[in-house]
Order: sequence, then C-alpha cells, then structure tokens
Amino acid sequence: MGNEELKAIRHRIGNSLFKMGRQSGKTQLAKDLKHLMEQAEQVQELEDQIQRLDKIMWNNFARTKHYREALEKIQNKFVTAHCFDFIPIDIALEIRQIVNEALEVTN
Repeated sequence: MGNEELKAIRHRIGNSLFKMGRQSGKTQLAKDLKHLMEQAEQVQELEDQIQRLDKIMWNNFARTKHYREALEKIQNKFVTAHCFDFIPIDIALEIRQIVNEALEVTN
C-alpha cells in the first residue's frame, strides 16, 4: 500500500471517526480503526526503509566483488613475478593500474 493510498484512507476514516466518536458505543471501533491506520503507516515506513537498505547492501556487495576481483588480479601478478622479494617495474606498474581502476569504479 502506497503513501497516497494511506493518506486517502486516513482522510476517509478520519471523517468517519469524527462522526463515530459522537455516537455512543462506537468509540472503541473508532480507536481500533485509528490504531490500524497508524500500524499501516508504520509498516509503509518500514518497507521504505527496507528498500533503501537493500539498495545500500547491493551497492556494497558489488563494491566488495569488484575489490575481490582486483585483489585476485594483483595476486596473479605476484605469481607471474616468480619472486616475492623483488617485483619487476612492469608488474608493479600493472598492479598500480589495477588498484587505480578499482578505486575509480567505486568512487
């Protein structure tokens, strides 16, 4: 249920609640309807928040995947260097390029 729908229902119920409140025996029903509307609005707010958090989560997942791929490329460069004490300049420059590309994509 969207925000506009909730507003329309609140308006319709609001008018009914005002009329019901004046009639004897109808006040509990009016309170119940008001409570249900408040609950529906709270659910809508929580659903909106879930959607925002879901987008953030997937963005972070994609960023983590991208970093993992960059690290795997760097690891492969070290393996091709055959020596961990000294890294040839061409491989060091390739590693630098991989890191720069990974950081550019995520910024």
